[in-house]
Amino acid sequence: NDFAYIADMTMGGMGIKANPAIIAINIKTGEAKRLLENSRFVKSKKPMMAEGKMIASGASKQGVIFDINPITIDSKNEWVYFGGMSEGEIYRINTATLRNFNLSRTDLEQKVENMGYKPYSDGFKIDKKQNIYIGDVNKSEIGISTNKEYKTFIKSPELMWVDGLFVAKDGYVYATINQLNRHSNFSSNGKDSSVKPYKIIRFKQAD
Repeated sequence: NDFAYIADMTMGGMGIKANPAIIAINIKTGEAKRLLENSRFVKSKKPMMAEGKMIASGASKQGVIFDINPITIDSKNEWVYFGGMSEGEIYRINTATLRNFNLSRTDLEQKVENMGYKPYSDGFKIDKKQNIYIGDVNKSEIGISTNKEYKTFIKSPELMWVDGLFVAKDGYVYATINQLNRHSNFSSNGKDSSVKPYKIIRFKQAD
């Protein structure tokens, strides 16, 4: 419907005050608006975890809380699914609601639906069967959320911070593995412990 939806997480806990929101952009006119800004639905409650360890940054090495980042849209372009990066809930909101720039934050919050549990994750993607593929960065796995129920789909030590996912027409899901938690910014000794290559993987879509 000539609209794009962006998860604007900002970078709270890394020297910048968090101000998370969903940005809706009218591609035809260029008009854009920040929606659900600082709402509880776009914020995370817990410090980020990866490979069983808390993600920390800065001299104090305090836990970092990352807000909204995972975001996807269904095949009919009717629902935007989103959530914070920490363990919590998956939410969805109708795209027609997001396109109505006259609604207040309170109005929008009343339209948000809870779609069940999600693990610590950076990205997720939904297929035509309403399976939501989620990269669990804490347990090094890819899970599926369907009908508000979450289950492990693939588990491997190679799945070190699965980020972007793509549901392709060839029957596979493709995913990037970026090892972000091993970056020097999040290391206790300030050194990068990631191991090349940074892989792109694929796996068969769920039945």
